[in-house]
Amino acid sequence: MKTMKRLCLWFFCGVTVLSLTACHTEDAPKTTTLEPSITTIATTPAAVVTPVATSDPIVITSTTPSTTSATTLSTTPETTPDPTPIGFAVSGDTQAVAEQFVTDIYREMLMRVPNGNSYSVLDYAAVSWEVYEVSEDGKTVKGKFTFAVLPEDYENSQFWTGNGAPGTGSYEGWIVSSLNFQLELEADGMWYCRATATGRL
Repeated sequence: MKTMKRLCLWFFCGVTVLSLTACHTEDAPKTTTLEPSITTIATTPAAVVTPVATSDPIVITSTTPSTTSATTLSTTPETTPDPTPIGFAVSGDTQAVAEQFVTDIYREMLMRVPNGNSYSVLDYAAVSWEVYEVSEDGKTVKGKFTFAVLPEDYENSQFWTGNGAPGTGSYEGWIVSSLNFQLELEADGMWYCRATATGRL
C-alpha cells in the first residue's frame, strides 16, 4: 500500500509563496522528488483615495478581494458672506451706488448665510462709507466702508479676523469691521460687487 507524506516549506518573499512537496513511496527506492509550485497572493491596497477638487467631497473607497464600499466625507468649506454676487440697479451717481451697496446689498449677503456658520449674523448696520476711485467710463467704483454686525456666535465669529474690534456705545456686543469694495456695472445694467478686501483694492 502506498503512502504519501507531504512536507511543505513556505518561503515568503513579497507576495509570492514557494511550496515544495516531498513525495515518498514505500515501493520505490527512497528518493525525494521536489515539485516546485508557485502560488501568487493577490494584494489589494487597504484604501484607494480618489483625488478631487477641494470644493467637492472627498470619496474614499475601501477595497477588499470580495467587497467594495464607499464613504463620502464632506469637506465643503463654510459659506462666506458673498457666495454669489447680488445684482442691483441704482438711479443716481456713484455715491448713490456705494450707499446702496453698503446699506442694503452687503446686509443681504450677510443675512443669507445659514445659521451655525461662523459668518452668520443676527443683525447688520452700515456705520460709514466713502468712494475713493471711479473709472473713466464710470462703470467701476471703488470705496471703503465700516460696518457693525451682531454675530450669532460672538466668540467664534469670522468677523474678528482682519480688523474686527468690539463695538462700543449703541454697538455694545457687536463686532465693528471695515472693508474695501469694488463695484462694477455690467452689460445687463446691474451693479455687482466683484471684490472685497481689508486692504485697498
